[in-house]
Amino acid sequence: MRLVDLYSGQRLFSGDKAIISALKSSTLFDESTENLDRTKNIQLLGIPKQRTYLISTAQRVYKVLDDRRIDSPKVTWSRQINKVFEGHTLKAVLNLVMRNHIT
Repeated sequence: MRLVDLYSGQRLFSGDKAIISALKSSTLFDESTENLDRTKNIQLLGIPKQRTYLISTAQRVYKVLDDRRIDSPKVTWSRQINKVFEGHTLKAVLNLVMRNHIT
């Protein structure tokens, strides 16, 4: 951790293990059917204080927020794969809302 991060109270971004741990702590995660050894993740957004990831298992797609101002990453939503994709065709629309902050 850099001194400026320590002073500002922000931690470093989480690694893969902490992101997977956030998935496991989700109330919708089912360890008996979801294999975390074969997960795929995509970083959707990266700004100085936050990173957002989409992570898929065989059963669900999860959105994980890694905000440096809070203790650990958290799952902000998840959807069943069969509600998002039909075969290889996207059947759900994922809306991303971006807000501009002018300082």
